[in-house]
Amino acid sequence: MKELGWFLTIGGLRVKPLRGPVFSTKILALVNAAYELRTAMAEKDICGGLDVVIVSPDTPFQEDHMKDAHANPRKGDADQSHVDFVAGTSGIGLHRKTSETVNGQFQSKIEVVLKPKVILTRALSVND
Repeated sequence: MKELGWFLTIGGLRVKPLRGPVFSTKILALVNAAYELRTAMAEKDICGGLDVVIVSPDTPFQEDHMKDAHANPRKGDADQSHVDFVAGTSGIGLHRKTSETVNGQFQSKIEVVLKPKVILTRALSVND
């Protein structure tokens, strides 16, 4: 935990000495929960072929494979001629790689189980 505190100070985070034990307990619980999720996903991955999906920044937005976290359902369809780019991922997604034989040819296909939620660069624009 001391090493974690040192890395956090590099990022500019300072924890008051009295809150150190509370902070350590909370961070440790969060790390344990993340580890358990990772272990569970690996077990499902072995059984079901699931992979975690996180979209890299500056990737063109593809509605078939991602979900806009800040989409306004009242606005209707957005301008399709304009390409939006991803600023970051706010929610992980899941996909499964499947394979089948078509006309004697082995083909792989990716099935989107859960679309990752992304924030688009236009959502960060001050002019909107």
